[in-house]
Amino acid sequence: MFQMTTPLSSPSSSQKPKIFTKQIGKNGHDEYGWSEYTKEKIVQLNYQLVRTYKSAEIAHLADILYNIIKDLQDGLENGKLLPEEFQEQIVMLYKLVAYTRDIIDGKGEYMLAYMQILVWYGFYPRLAEFLLKTCVIMPTTSKQHPYGSWKDMKYFCNYCKQETGDKNHPLIQYAIELTNQQLAKDTENDKITLVAKWIPREKQPAFSWLFKKMAHAYFKEYLTTCINDDASQEKRAKNKCEMDYRKLISHLNRRLDTTQIKQCENKWSQIEPSNITSQTLFKQRKAFLNIPHKKSVGASEKKTMRKTTKDRLYCRNNIMKYIESGIKKTSHIQLNEYVKSAIQIIEQNNPERQDECNLLNTLWKQNGDQINLTLRPMVAMVDTSLSMLKNDALYFALGLGIQVAEKNAYFGKQIMTFGKTSRWHNLEHCEDFISAVKAITGNNHKDISKNPMYLDEYSNLYDGIDKLLDTIVESKMPEKQVAEMGIIIFSNMNFIKPQNQDQDQDFITVYEAIKRKYENAGQKVNNKPYTLPHIVFWNMESTHGFPCLSVHPNVTMISGNNPKLLNLFQDKAGITYCSETTYNPNITPFTKMKECLKNTRYKCLEEKIVKMLFYPDKY
Repeated sequence: MFQMTTPLSSPSSSQKPKIFTKQIGKNGHDEYGWSEYTKEKIVQLNYQLVRTYKSAEIAHLADILYNIIKDLQDGLENGKLLPEEFQEQIVMLYKLVAYTRDIIDGKGEYMLAYMQILVWYGFYPRLAEFLLKTCVIMPTTSKQHPYGSWKDMKYFCNYCKQETGDKNHPLIQYAIELTNQQLAKDTENDKITLVAKWIPREKQPAFSWLFKKMAHAYFKEYLTTCINDDASQEKRAKNKCEMDYRKLISHLNRRLDTTQIKQCENKWSQIEPSNITSQTLFKQRKAFLNIPHKKSVGASEKKTMRKTTKDRLYCRNNIMKYIESGIKKTSHIQLNEYVKSAIQIIEQNNPERQDECNLLNTLWKQNGDQINLTLRPMVAMVDTSLSMLKNDALYFALGLGIQVAEKNAYFGKQIMTFGKTSRWHNLEHCEDFISAVKAITGNNHKDISKNPMYLDEYSNLYDGIDKLLDTIVESKMPEKQVAEMGIIIFSNMNFIKPQNQDQDQDFITVYEAIKRKYENAGQKVNNKPYTLPHIVFWNMESTHGFPCLSVHPNVTMISGNNPKLLNLFQDKAGITYCSETTYNPNITPFTKMKECLKNTRYKCLEEKIVKMLFYPDKY
């Protein structure tokens, strides 16, 4: 990848100008590369913390984080960084871990959070332990929901073992301690947690080692009675630890009255719909609705029910009543699953699956209720190029785009998709989520991942920008109204360069290219450049390029798949305006990131790191 460098200084920084890397992106577009400036690099790291299943990509992000912390320490030590600058940036980095994991107001990403916790352990072990603890237990003074759930303990331990090769790593020991402490409390309390549900099982190949370590730690007194060097006695003691641990977990799960236990005991009719988690209801919807397996339907036989027992029929009726009454529960279902399920239902085109349609639409509506208020006037642009299939980025982007359209009263329910060319999709007449997906996919509603010919090879964002500007110019839209708009681009940012840009022309990023197009459009209408509206670059894939810098005005760089992140663009916390103009130079990627991390959910982390690093004598 071709790279060059240029100096650029932040107007708010006391540091000398730093070097920013410029490069040519994957599809030939100019973009910024990783910076050497820690303040810039923190924003870039946040932007690239996007779901990925490749260990090499996660390892690269771990190296970036390690270098940032090391550079901050070195900068403070050699005087190149002021103490207040060090504090601001190290606190942001620490809270970024929680924001990455946070299933309520953050990205909800677990593997990327585990990576950061392990890196932090290399510098500040006690701070890393606190991060791990807040995944499942918040400080006693806080009534906030933890950043994750009890399933984090087993998945973090597995990640830690894979990365370090040490089954006895101190963080693994700490996770076991946290788990067993809560387990002991649950045996004595009337109200219990879900820790027993998420403790690893002995028969799970990936977690059997952890089950044994937890069992031996919980009943450690059994092992202390063993005679030294008596292998057979030690084995019997360990077996007893594991047996009693299994019994304890089983007992607590019965108290939890989990759906899975009722299913295993063939007591489906006793399942209380309101006790079913949204994820379980979604993933097992066909079982609850008693819909037959697709493979069980032969050419000469058409089943309408999976099972005809009274138990299953009664369960189905209970679920149907629950759907009709309106499902009221917090939804943690991933947007990609909604979109893929809708495409599957549209493809099957089976009128007998109306119950499943009703459930999916009801769950989607419940999901949308997490976005509390009407969004600012925003145009949603969704990249539908072939490269967006990676890690389901396309499905996540479509889900987010539909959410924006549904909450955007100013422009009506519209969404723009772009690949080689762009297209407007009017969703005004779509009564529900499934009909909205059908309106966008049109005749190409078959499983996109199996039919990639429906997607364009490359991403031409500028065709969509030109289409939007054509509408603005034709209607002679006033400058104030243009500036009040927002453009939110859901993409992996692998765009092709503008067609009118020469190879030898100056370095022009996507931010600068859009800015110039708006200026030219304003000249046509008012003989005066249009002010660039607020641009949101929503990253859907972890890469090595950036569309703008952290100091660029009136622009946001954000990433993640949680629709609740859209709440950042409401009146109370979104695109705030200056007194005389809608253009606000104080909104930059850096200030927007700081706003995200000012969430009261992360206050305990700021207090923790400030006390430990800056007031250790009082801690």
